[in-house]
Amino acid sequence: SLMLLLDIALEPIAFQYNYWQWDFKTVPLQNYVAWWLVSFIMLLGVFSFLKNPRNRMGYWVYVVQLAFFSLLNILN
Repeated sequence: SLMLLLDIALEPIAFQYNYWQWDFKTVPLQNYVAWWLVSFIMLLGVFSFLKNPRNRMGYWVYVVQLAFFSLLNILN
């Protein structure tokens, strides 16, 4: 769900800067569903293979990226 939140913040900026495009200039719901499913499956794999998957730096990288894309959305 945190990956989905990051994607929700990232999509409008990526579309605005032509990183990718959608047919109807809106992000289809299937994109968000796919992001959630793919990230859920990937994290299941990570948590099943790593004994201690905690990463302090990962938390801050996520927070900074979320803040960055959220701020870009506000400023644009």
